[in-house]
Amino acid sequence: MTVEFSMAFTIRPIPDIQIFGRRADRSVSTFPGKYVHIGGDEVPKDAWKNNSECQALMKQEGLKNQAELQSWFTRRIEKFVSAHGRTLIGWSEILQGGIAQNAVVMDWIGGATEAAKAGHDVVMSLHTMPI
Repeated sequence: MTVEFSMAFTIRPIPDIQIFGRRADRSVSTFPGKYVHIGGDEVPKDAWKNNSECQALMKQEGLKNQAELQSWFTRRIEKFVSAHGRTLIGWSEILQGGIAQNAVVMDWIGGATEAAKAGHDVVMSLHTMPI
């Protein structure tokens, strides 16, 4: 069984990490599955460009763009998930900006080969149906 959380968090990554932690604490004790799927495909990167908190965090952490901000967030979540004995899995977009160390990629738009070459497990997910 996989527990899934949407990473379509609002515009403020720091409070959303705290919210994720509270929800995940409850869920990992309820669901015994190995994987926690965080989504990662509906991140509001355009909104982050005009958000002063996001821009300040990017400057503080030395992040060059919104893809690196998503990666920063994903890496923090991955540490939390790993600390609870689970494995983070997310859609292809978690590759953008750099992938978390122990993440599994659920590829639907490309990047599986690169992820696998880097030592990550990959689940291939068709986004079109062959006829």
